[in-house]
Amino acid sequence: MGRWVHGAAQIEAMLDRRELQRVAGGADAALALLGSADKHVATAARALPHDSEGAYVLAYDAARKAARCWLTRGHDLPPAAGTSPRSRRSRCSSPAYPV
Repeated sequence: MGRWVHGAAQIEAMLDRRELQRVAGGADAALALLGSADKHVATAARALPHDSEGAYVLAYDAARKAARCWLTRGHDLPPAAGTSPRSRRSRCSSPAYPV
């Protein structure tokens, strides 16, 4: 995956100020996250009639994992707590989730 140009200076400045941190990974890690997210969605759908709160937790976790897939491709991650994260749009694709 190539480096983007638009906004690169701002991202580098955020990295320097420790508002973002580097995350390493690759396609295999992204596919594993998407596979896990897919299982969570299927389980949430089955649980919904009997346990809506549990289904919500699974669905939320699935969304989090699906969104994190692009981070495993070497993009930048907002730090854990105490900062207001800035985001940019990106897509993560796999055979199961084509772009």
